[in-house]
Amino acid sequence: MTLTDEQSKQIDELLRPSNLEETPAAEKDPKTLFTEFVVAAAGREADAGVSRATNKTRVTEYLNLFGLDFADAAGIPYAFCAAGLGWVACEGYCQMDPTIDFADPPTSVFRKVVPTINQFYFLPHPSCARMVEQAKVRANWVGDVSNPPLPGWLVFYNWSGGEDAQHVGIVEAASASTLRTIEFNTSIVVGGSQRNGGVVARKIRDQARRFVIGYIATYQRPSA
Repeated sequence: MTLTDEQSKQIDELLRPSNLEETPAAEKDPKTLFTEFVVAAAGREADAGVSRATNKTRVTEYLNLFGLDFADAAGIPYAFCAAGLGWVACEGYCQMDPTIDFADPPTSVFRKVVPTINQFYFLPHPSCARMVEQAKVRANWVGDVSNPPLPGWLVFYNWSGGEDAQHVGIVEAASASTLRTIEFNTSIVVGGSQRNGGVVARKIRDQARRFVIGYIATYQRPSA
């Protein structure tokens, strides 16, 4: 996604922190608990069959979280894989903290928790490239893709064999030979665009693992 300077400034202002506290968990590490809630929230969007064609309002909510409309000035719909992931990250965080009440649409409440997610978990942003850039600065970027990721990690792809992040999803389950994800703005049609297909869906990425360029580790593997 290409943003104007004004759009980038607006998003940077949204991310500005103010008296932040990570939501505590009773029995689990907060980061582990957070990713469980986010995966669940993403799964609900996929199960509902959200897409540009079937639910333009919801897709617009994903983008509005970052001050973007459904489409640009030329009428071309914005890519929303990263924006949708940011949206469910906010939903997961709010559901993890029962003191947070959010209505429908929850945009104003979600915007208040974006800085907290940015500080304690990962950078919510409509640009995959910015997310990866920040993860590398924070040293939670995993460029070695030989080992399976953990559920809740963010997975980034480049479909043309390059190194730039073109698409992002969230890992639902993985092993040495399997990769199950939930992705925004993908396709469920054979031959459809995997990076701009307009659909929220669960994906089997076993054969597409060769396109994975890395992961954002939203939490660490437990010590042996």
